[in-house]
Amino acid sequence: MDSYEKQDVRNSPYNIKRDWYYNDPSVLELYGKKIELTDAIIASGNVFPTITKFFYGKRLQTLHLKAI
Repeated sequence: MDSYEKQDVRNSPYNIKRDWYYNDPSVLELYGKKIELTDAIIASGNVFPTITKFFYGKRLQTLHLKAI
């Protein structure tokens, strides 16, 4: 069910960050790769969809996750 009208931009990919990437350079095999959101990662509360309003102007986002 899509609760947003076609013109409603609140659910736009530009307004909600849903894709996260590993950026811990000490884990080279994961560095720069997209995080596949599993139920365990979502349940941990470390990674979740968020609005992009607070990411405006930031070039680097620090998020160090360990592979589960």
